[in-house]
Amino acid sequence: MRTFVTGGTGFVGSHLVEALLARGDEVVCLVRDPKKAARLFSDRQPDTVLGDLTNERALREGCDGAEVVFHLAGVTAARDRAEFFEINAAGTRRVLEAAGAAAPALQRFVYISSLSAAGPTSHGHLLIESAPPQPISDYGASKLAAEDATREGGLPWNVVRPPAVYGPRDTEMARAFKLARWGLAPVFGDGSQELSLIHVSDLVAALLAVMDSAPADTTYFAAHPEIVAQRELQRAIHGAVLQARGAKAGGLHRPLVVPLPGFVARGALHVTGATARLLGRTHRRRARGDRAVVPPTPVAMNAVDKLLAAYLAFVTVMAVARGGLDEPTTWWILLAHALFGLLLYLFTRLEPEHRVGQVIHDLYPLLLLPALYTEIGLVNEVFGIDRVFANDALVQRWEATLFGGQVSYTWIRASPSVFWSGLLHLAYVSYYPIVYLGPILLVFRGRRESARRVLLAVMIAYVVCYVVFIAFPVAGPNWVFDHPTGPVRDVWSARMVYALLAGGSSVGAAFPSSHVAATTAAVIALWWEWRTLFAIFVIPATLMTIATVYCQMHYAIDATLGLLIGGGSAGLARRITP
Repeated sequence: MRTFVTGGTGFVGSHLVEALLARGDEVVCLVRDPKKAARLFSDRQPDTVLGDLTNERALREGCDGAEVVFHLAGVTAARDRAEFFEINAAGTRRVLEAAGAAAPALQRFVYISSLSAAGPTSHGHLLIESAPPQPISDYGASKLAAEDATREGGLPWNVVRPPAVYGPRDTEMARAFKLARWGLAPVFGDGSQELSLIHVSDLVAALLAVMDSAPADTTYFAAHPEIVAQRELQRAIHGAVLQARGAKAGGLHRPLVVPLPGFVARGALHVTGATARLLGRTHRRRARGDRAVVPPTPVAMNAVDKLLAAYLAFVTVMAVARGGLDEPTTWWILLAHALFGLLLYLFTRLEPEHRVGQVIHDLYPLLLLPALYTEIGLVNEVFGIDRVFANDALVQRWEATLFGGQVSYTWIRASPSVFWSGLLHLAYVSYYPIVYLGPILLVFRGRRESARRVLLAVMIAYVVCYVVFIAFPVAGPNWVFDHPTGPVRDVWSARMVYALLAGGSSVGAAFPSSHVAATTAAVIALWWEWRTLFAIFVIPATLMTIATVYCQMHYAIDATLGLLIGGGSAGLARRITP
């Protein structure tokens, strides 16, 4: 059976393609990134047609001689309603037109829609296919419009509406597992919301059954027969995480269920404005030994506070714009930013003589860095992994123009050295002590102003890089290229670095290199503030910069821009706080 699959490199589509190939069908996939298809289908490759839903020539080429068309391509996140309809609805019409023109022997056009096209149902009542659709989101409305186009396209059709799909290669449900590793189980309201789910292998089996034996011109829901409450689902996920961890799970046996009432989301919309109001607040202190009230005194934020407040306001806007309030990740980001606003407010209430609190105020940005970095991956996953990899192609063209090729790919392969691989991979992790130890040691030596200047330089570098990561996400060579093999990859320091990246790397955080930018900013700032520490760190920092490219962590252009950003950040910090 000759089949044409759109969306064949996506989560569900890739599993469908594998199943079709395994049973001997001839498969043609519409792809935007042939390299991604080659990585996904290593055992047996489908034929590929380069293009997207706007490319009518590619669609006709893919449909040529097809007996079955599976149309999965579309978007679940868009900038606005118009983009949803342009891709999901108009794109479906173009596939139908191509199939009608190029596939005279077509037996079935199978459109994979969504439960969102039908809309929600009331508690305790199951939806049936004949119920009038009532989508409540722009995404659902666009999928319903695509269904209508399928029914009116003049071809033998089936529509399949899956609910939430989970399984290998999933990124949406994976977020719940990531939270479960921290013992958190967020639920909406009291967690009694009823959900339908389906494993990707079951959905693929359903699609194959539709292809082989379902009558034409019919619509189906495809879901596991068991309905599960959201609270129970979160507990099941938590239990699976504990089981996978085994002895490492420690004493954490039950998740912390976090109810999210509706007013939390609505209130989070006002986080930015509320934070701005809090940042300008004054406070009253009572004099010790009497009840006299000291006149209100403004408590000024330092430069890092203002920088981070502005950055998180930017991330808030981007998260809402990309995910909308229907996206759970957006809610978590808004809640986290509201807590940051509260933290800033508490800092403005600190007494000058509260030494521990003042030290925390000086160093808290270092504690926030892991969360800020993780947040980038969450925002970019909402943006869409395929779009991230599309940006890599553009950066690779810049790389080839400036450096004559893909330096990060060819260097370690053209000059393999176990010694240099071991040393440079070790130097790569020197980034952490360089960035963290300078401010911390300065604070504990009583040089708080120097620590603030170093930390401001580092945080300017991070913020510049992080803004680019979110506005123009690039995955980088560690994600795009195959990893090096052989002795240079097997040295212990290389294995350590790859283990660290596997457990804590955020997609889209490659261009420019924040490692290089922050390290450069820290070392230059230490030249002005503490020459001894500068002398200790300058050689590891130099090796770390080389390592980002040699060890295939960043493009050469990433490291180059990182050096420029780091130097500029150190200079700007010195001008702001001379």
